[in-house]
Amino acid sequence: MSDKNESFERPAQKVEVLLSESPQIRSITDEKGFYLLGNVPVGKHSISIKYTVQVNEKVEERLKKDTVKIERAQAIVNKNVTLTAED
Repeated sequence: MSDKNESFERPAQKVEVLLSESPQIRSITDEKGFYLLGNVPVGKHSISIKYTVQVNEKVEERLKKDTVKIERAQAIVNKNVTLTAED
């Protein structure tokens, strides 16, 4: 039996991930939803995840926000992005 409110997460494949502030560092997720951002400065950073969804017959671009905290110089962010039906 399935709950109608149940959300299923799926990897966000081939979506753009970027540091929202300067320096602008970008990446594209792989087939498992992982992305890699290199040389991210120390500090707390806002990350934007840009993806498209099809609504009826129209394709819409959407933006999801995330935050990462970098504690050492020139760190590499390697993280997994998932989307749910609500995203």
